[in-house]
Amino acid sequence: MPLAKVGDISLCYKVSGDGQPLILITGFASAQNLWYSQVRAFSRYYRVVTFDNRGFGKSDKPPGPYTTKMMAGDTIALMDRLGIEKAHILGGSMGGMAAQEIAIEHPGRLDKLILSSTSAGGHPFGTCSLA
Repeated sequence: MPLAKVGDISLCYKVSGDGQPLILITGFASAQNLWYSQVRAFSRYYRVVTFDNRGFGKSDKPPGPYTTKMMAGDTIALMDRLGIEKAHILGGSMGGMAAQEIAIEHPGRLDKLILSSTSAGGHPFGTCSLA
C-alpha cells in the first residue's frame, strides 16, 4: 500500500472504487484492514479512502501521546495530498472522535459525518499514548 507524507509523518493508505469520496477513520489500535467488509460494499458506490492512523499499522509511529485533534489534522492533510476537497467521513470509536474534530475545525471539508461506537471524547479519551 502507498505511503503519503502528511506533515511530519507518513500515513499508509488505500483508495478503492469511484464516486464521491468516503473516508473511513479507524479506532484505537486498529489498522485499516478492519474496514475490509465495508470497503467491499462501499467501493461499489464511493471512492473509499482508508488509512492507518499515526502510531498504528504501517504508518509512522512517532513518540506520543497522540490527540484526536492531531489525527483529524492527519486526515485533512491526507485529503489535501489526495486532492479531496470535501468528503463523507465515517469514524468508528476513537476515529469517530477525530471525525468530530474535523466537523468542528474544518466543517467545509465535510459532506456527511457518520459516527459509529464513539463518544464526544474528553479526558482521558482525548489523547492516547503507546508508551
